[in-house]
Amino acid sequence: QEERSTREEVTLKKLDAAVAASPPRALGAGQFAAKDVRELPPVARERLVALYNSCEAAVAWPCQWLLVLINLFPKGDSSDRAIGVINALIRLWAFMQGGYVAEWQEKMAGQWDAAIAGSSCSRAALLRAFDDESVHVLANTIRAVSLLWDAKGFYDSLEIQLIIEQALELHLPAVS
Repeated sequence: QEERSTREEVTLKKLDAAVAASPPRALGAGQFAAKDVRELPPVARERLVALYNSCEAAVAWPCQWLLVLINLFPKGDSSDRAIGVINALIRLWAFMQGGYVAEWQEKMAGQWDAAIAGSSCSRAALLRAFDDESVHVLANTIRAVSLLWDAKGFYDSLEIQLIIEQALELHLPAVS
């Protein structure tokens, strides 16, 4: 389609600029960060650029990059906000796309994609992390994980008709 043709190929210069501009973030499932790309030798970064361009041509990511970790941050109304942590290599690709991806995101965003005023996700996350770290320090051998889920907000946002239409379009097999 026309929109895709307006985007430019990934280059080593764009990759290096994206790595430099990328803020530190939580590690995704790959346990890989932008700073790790900065430390790769030039030949490895060139191969990563070639991989990005190959992925774009195929319109597909390697399956290992697709796993998204979900962090649930408590909100004041006894529910939680789910935040997805994507693979750092996909995040870098998004940085390289500049306005192209931002425009698409803005156009496609749903009501769940906007932060709610007055809700302090970072405060709740800090308290949750403190709880987990306290358990680890006190017991020294215990690893703590907090898993919370607000399914109500997720299911309230689903539009059944769209799900059915997309399932039919994707030829999703019926379950009997």
